[in-house]
Amino acid sequence: MAPSKRFNRKLLTYERNLILWRNCSKQDKVPNAFVSLDTAEREFGLCAKSLTQSELKTVLYGKRRGQYGFFLPPALVSARLKKPEVPSHWLSELFLRRCLERKGGFPPNTVSSFRSSLAIGGILLDF
Repeated sequence: MAPSKRFNRKLLTYERNLILWRNCSKQDKVPNAFVSLDTAEREFGLCAKSLTQSELKTVLYGKRRGQYGFFLPPALVSARLKKPEVPSHWLSELFLRRCLERKGGFPPNTVSSFRSSLAIGGILLDF
C-alpha cells in the first residue's frame, strides 16, 4: 500500500497504537479465533478508544500470516456486540400472512392482530 499523506489519520493511528501498546499483552503467534482490531472496527463497529482498562489487557499484539497487529479475543467481540439475532427457526409475519390468509384460510389481518395482542415492545410473549 502506498504511503498516506493524511496527517490526521497518521496522528490517530499513532495515538491508538500508544494506548494499546502500553496495555496489551505480547505474543509471537496469535490464535486463529482472535479477531484483528481493523476487522473489529470495520465489521463490528468496535473502537479502540471505547475499550475499558480491563478489556485493553485482553488485547493481544502478535504476528499472524507474517503481519504484526493488535487482536481482540472472541469473547470480548461477542460481548460488545449489540446486534440481536433472530433464531433461524422463526417465521416472518409476511410469510405467515401469505401462507395463512389466502384462499379462505384465515380472515385478512389475522396474523397482524397476533402482533398487537402478543408482542409488547418488540418482544414476543410465549403463549
